[in-house]
Amino acid sequence: KTSTEQTPAAEEKTEEAAETEQPAETLAETFADSSAKIGIMTTTVTSSEEQFRLATQIQEKYGADKIIVQTYPDAISEVETTINNAMMLASDPDCKAIIFCQAMTGTIAAIEKIREARPDILLISCGPQEEVAAAGQASDVCYVKGGAQHGVQIAEEAYAMGAKYLLHYSFPRSMSIQVTIEKHDAMKARAEELGMTFIDVTTPDPKGDAGITGCQQFILEDAANKIAEYGVDCAFYGSTVQMQEPLIKVIAEKGAIYTMAADPSPFQGFIAALGLEIPEEHQNDTEYAIEVIHAKLEEMGVSGRFGCWNFSVWDCFMNAGVEYAVAYINGETNGTCDEAVLKAKLEEAAGSEVEITPYSDENGLSLDNTFYFVGGLIIL
Repeated sequence: KTSTEQTPAAEEKTEEAAETEQPAETLAETFADSSAKIGIMTTTVTSSEEQFRLATQIQEKYGADKIIVQTYPDAISEVETTINNAMMLASDPDCKAIIFCQAMTGTIAAIEKIREARPDILLISCGPQEEVAAAGQASDVCYVKGGAQHGVQIAEEAYAMGAKYLLHYSFPRSMSIQVTIEKHDAMKARAEELGMTFIDVTTPDPKGDAGITGCQQFILEDAANKIAEYGVDCAFYGSTVQMQEPLIKVIAEKGAIYTMAADPSPFQGFIAALGLEIPEEHQNDTEYAIEVIHAKLEEMGVSGRFGCWNFSVWDCFMNAGVEYAVAYINGETNGTCDEAVLKAKLEEAAGSEVEITPYSDENGLSLDNTFYFVGGLIIL
């Protein structure tokens, strides 16, 4: 169990003992090629604070001389900006790998440009918003939150928590993403098999005219109305990051059921919605976050009504991508995509077992470098 309190023995640690501690290994020391660098292309703090924070934490940990970071534009229409920012990473001759996390719209076009100039760079796409097969075919390695498997997990989780209704919030742009469609359709089919009523609700697009505020205000009002209409045995799922904070806030106040975040993580929406604070030393401590969230939900009398994965999906994806890139640069993988090494890096980053499944579709297309990913479920 993680604790902020020190034991007397820890407080009395001598200076001599402290001097014998070894410094953490730097990323430079892990590289066979000491000049090698890894690029991370991620979202801005406006689009996803967690992803941006993770990228900067990795850069701070290993040094800006080893990790170089660029961001996607907030507007998905600015594909040229995406290409230009990605090419800034590839223009460094020491850059040997780029992790796109999250692989936003425009990533495939950026990869095609990089291939023309730097065919030697390892390119990893995490959680692509574009068609999964196309992202996989463009990338060396591609992995994505579970699609249909994830949808089944969400429906079964809602049922286990006593849901009679399962409500899905989304909007046309989100529902144009292949993984979101697969997740939605599997969630609906499984919910109906289990006897739950499935309800689709369209929200304002957080990147539309109403902005994030308009989307969140709609959720606050509509979720409260739906709980009044259907009762507390109504479970909710929102398809994007921006929906999570208002959903958690309303559900915690009203006592309904929250399945899990769009990007399953205890850091996704819970902290702000529940008015919690995470000390600096625990900013990336999943176990600590789960403990304080559970304590708050218990205090509010709604424990057992909230779901989550037992780790942060983006923390796992980004750190596993970096560590896999190091292994590849050091010649420790069997080619550009080594499923066994990738799974080991994902489990190491997650701190638990995970399930990865190679991509295949109804058209007979199979990709051995592209994987669906599902983590372990916990009830808070």
